[in-house]
Formats: sequence, structure tokens, C-alpha cells
Amino acid sequence: MRKRKYKINKILNNNVILAIDVEKMQEIVLVGKGIGFAKKANELITLSDKEIEKSFLNFDESTKKEYLNLINDIDDRIILICEKIINISEMEFGKLNNHIHIALTDHISFAMERVSSGIEEKRK
Repeated sequence: MRKRKYKINKILNNNVILAIDVEKMQEIVLVGKGIGFAKKANELITLSDKEIEKSFLNFDESTKKEYLNLINDIDDRIILICEKIINISEMEFGKLNNHIHIALTDHISFAMERVSSGIEEKRK
């Protein structure tokens, strides 16, 4: 099992961090259960492939800001579920556009809010 070193740029929540892959010197978003828990910005950490459920990079600045804003407002469980859905979809259909991380997470979060508030969509 391969382990890599990352320098944490920002803790987004307990399950998502923005980091620099030390070996590749690339900014990357890492998703994994508890990988941000009790960590701090600028901390150097080592993670195995098993600990990382999903990683993605190559965001343009606009997409990155949109994703970071979205993550701050959404329950960690929804983010993890969306990342699992995306991962399964990519295994079946191949690489998806990075914007799917924003679109799917936002869509499911909004649907959950409507359900929690008792708002149902009326269909004709």
C-alpha cells in the first residue's frame, strides 16, 4: 500500500482537506473519513491510498472557490455519500467532469433540505 505526504492548506471539514501533494507539488482536494479530524493548516501528514476515498485536482480558481464554499455549508455525510456515488459512476462510465463534485453535492443537499422542511415537489 502506497503512502504519500501532504501539506495541509486548509481543513474544510473532518472528511475533506485541501492539501499540497509534497511529491508532485500539486494542490489537491482529498476526501476520506476523518482525514481532517484534529489536523491543522500547514501540518505535514502521511496518508495511505486506503485512507483516501477520493482525490481530485486541476480545479480552475472559480470551480475551487465554488466547491470550498459549498463544503462549508453541507453536512459531512452528504459529501461522503456524493463522493461514493461519483466514485462508483467513474468506475462504470469513466472519468467525469470535475464540476460533478459541486453539482451533485449541491443537488442532493438541497433535496435533503426540502425533505427535512416537509417541502415536496408537486408533479402534474
